[in-house]
Amino acid sequence: PALAVQRRTGAALFIDWADWWGRGGRIQERSGWLVRTAFGPVETWFEEAFRGRALGTTVASAALARRSESLGIEREQILMLSNGCDSTTITPVARREARANLGIRGTEPLLAYLGTATAGEMALACDTLRRLRAGGSDACLVFLGEPNVPVPPELLASGAVRLTGFIPFAELRMWLGAADLCLIPMPDTLGNRGRWPGKINDYLSAGRPVLMTAVGDAAELVTRTGAGWTAPPQAEAMAAAVGRALSDEPALRRAGAAARTLAERELSWDRLAGSLDAFYTERLAG
Repeated sequence: PALAVQRRTGAALFIDWADWWGRGGRIQERSGWLVRTAFGPVETWFEEAFRGRALGTTVASAALARRSESLGIEREQILMLSNGCDSTTITPVARREARANLGIRGTEPLLAYLGTATAGEMALACDTLRRLRAGGSDACLVFLGEPNVPVPPELLASGAVRLTGFIPFAELRMWLGAADLCLIPMPDTLGNRGRWPGKINDYLSAGRPVLMTAVGDAAELVTRTGAGWTAPPQAEAMAAAVGRALSDEPALRRAGAAARTLAERELSWDRLAGSLDAFYTERLAG
């Protein structure tokens, strides 16, 4: 439809690229063999065939920027555009206040994972938790919302994992505030290198420290700004990193403050919208 409008009116065409789906990307992680085999090439064609017809391309990751350049798109036609933070609606809540508000009486460390998960993310998160608890930690992993993949039943039965089910958006800041550490356990895949994990923006807005695998641009940002920690995408390394973070309360507070600063400044929607507006203006003038 956009190409039809462009032909009919001469309007400038800009295309956003927010996920690496085809050519070995996300479709390999989410679909059955038949879909991967039959639809993979179609998905790749739709991702790539029209890129060269746009006046400008916005991408969610450096990996997609490189893929765009490999398709013949000039560097000046590409804008790196991360996802922004809703730091006005989602604001920090003190951990004690949040737990009291939610009726959480325990003092055990809470690890939070927000939203849906892939099978690989669920496996890495749960393996990390098993290693933590085998080492003597009483940490609990809370899935906020619907993960949409099965949780190992033995972890649910033991209370090591909790499922909140659907959470009204108005309550999300309380659940995030109750957490000691927020997780992004992404395996190292093409799809994960090419995407921006949107849940991190809510973590940052809530002023919660992040611990994620060292995969993709968001991990580099967390390391650079001190908003949390990264670890190799293996359960043993993740468990060790979580254990170190939970044992250092001052470091958790510093990381949480850095996370909120990142949400308010570098990843604010005002700043990102300004860079997009400037990109449009520059490309249209050219």
